[in-house]
Amino acid sequence: MAGTATIKAGVQSVSVNFSSPYAVTPKITASADDFVNYRITQKSGNGFTIELEHPATRDVSLDWIALYVK
Repeated sequence: MAGTATIKAGVQSVSVNFSSPYAVTPKITASADDFVNYRITQKSGNGFTIELEHPATRDVSLDWIALYVK
């Protein structure tokens, strides 16, 4: 599964919910379209959260991918 998440200006995080849950927590990675410090938290089979170090000064888009690995 993959997609794009946007953290709006003035906000510090965005939650992503998978359209179909995974049976186990998948490997998740993201890539920002700007120079920002971020981390992926609250990972589960249902989704995850992308959190910035500081609130966004403008909208930040991040492409993400979740991959099931045995």
